[in-house]
Amino acid sequence: AVLFHRVAPPAPPRNALYLYPPVGNPVFPVLGQARDVEVMDWNEAHGSLRGLRPLPAWPLTAANILRMPPGAQPLLWSRNEAGEFPLAFAEEAEGRRRAVIAFDLEAERLLSNDNVSLLVFFLNLLDWLAPQDGDTRVLLIKALL
Repeated sequence: AVLFHRVAPPAPPRNALYLYPPVGNPVFPVLGQARDVEVMDWNEAHGSLRGLRPLPAWPLTAANILRMPPGAQPLLWSRNEAGEFPLAFAEEAEGRRRAVIAFDLEAERLLSNDNVSLLVFFLNLLDWLAPQDGDTRVLLIKALL
């Protein structure tokens, strides 16, 4: 699996997780930005949210409002005056899996021990992306700002 942080190149020939794709990326168009948002609902049927009922309302400083690809399923979503928007979504096509988190886990410090539910969600999402053949390798690519 490949993790892209603050970058969104075209899909690699393996499973990938995109963390906080930037404005102007060609893969997941950013339709706008939201401030002071909370997780309002979640897809409890997806394996990445296993054991997380109910999710706490995490206060997020900022999130990108992304256009979900056709066939993708929302995992977490929020609402603003314009309506609902996904905070995380996943898709499976042509034997590959991709997932996207539209907020910055690092900047929000949401993988700390104060946010156990989000840490479990993140680890479950990595597990969902992991190759099923047992040969698990993870590569992290981070934008240099």
